[in-house]
Amino acid sequence: MFAEASEDTKKENGEEKAAEILSAEESLKEKMDRLLLGLQKSDIASYLEMYQHPFKLFGMNIWMGVGRGIGYLIGFAIGGTLLVYILNQIVEINLPVIGDFIAQVVSIVQNQLGEKH
Repeated sequence: MFAEASEDTKKENGEEKAAEILSAEESLKEKMDRLLLGLQKSDIASYLEMYQHPFKLFGMNIWMGVGRGIGYLIGFAIGGTLLVYILNQIVEINLPVIGDFIAQVVSIVQNQLGEKH
């Protein structure tokens, strides 16, 4: 009787372990599929190709830097122009405190420029 019970218990334990292993295997397969999909979406192959050709990577970084510099230049020009326009409008409105302050700043800048020449 006890021998039969221990054999049944061993069979049940073996089946449970097999089910756990199968479940872990399926979970691992799902994780690997998600990882593979993520790698495909991130286009890792193009990154690896760039690192295998360092001159191509260098050239691309040069052009990216040039483009970024031109973007900063254009943005600063537009922002500076808007700032000067807004300050001009404030002076024309002749707000007492702000207009006087800006007039003083302009006067100081003109004096400094006159002294240097």
